[in-house]
Amino acid sequence: MVSILPTLIHQGNVNESSGNIQFTGDVEIEGEVEAGMLVEAEGNILVEQAVNQATLNASGAVITRKNILNSDISAGAQMILVIELSHMLQSIHHSIEKMSALLKQLVLSSSFKSSDVSSNNLQPLICMLIEKKMKDFPMLVKKYVERSRSGVKHVIFNSFHTSSFIKYHDSTHS
Repeated sequence: MVSILPTLIHQGNVNESSGNIQFTGDVEIEGEVEAGMLVEAEGNILVEQAVNQATLNASGAVITRKNILNSDISAGAQMILVIELSHMLQSIHHSIEKMSALLKQLVLSSSFKSSDVSSNNLQPLICMLIEKKMKDFPMLVKKYVERSRSGVKHVIFNSFHTSSFIKYHDSTHS
């Protein structure tokens, strides 16, 4: 798969005057990122100068040419989670399409019309389909929910861990 992302080139520093940067693509900052500022990119972040007490979140890489001081940096972790969850959602989507096709077949059959199940209340029919024909569907959904919950915790932990390392590293080289 090939993706082409737009690039935002920010001339100067990211500070209160310029505001935070949130961009769908790559971000290149020709200056520094000052205290309290946030830079988020769905691609890579390149900072030509220092990053000081700021937050940088990128789905791709974070590259700086100068020092990073007391900052929170998160790179790549969200993208791994997004890809994994995307694959799981494709399986769930495929199962729902299969269920929809089975429901259409049943609704159009003559036995359905004479049955006690009304077209306004398909829940018993859906439960029966899941129980008899789609036994893996509840487990797919459960795995997706568990992974999305644990993935969010993992991403938060990795961001915290990176930030702690940078703070420790910077304090030893002051």
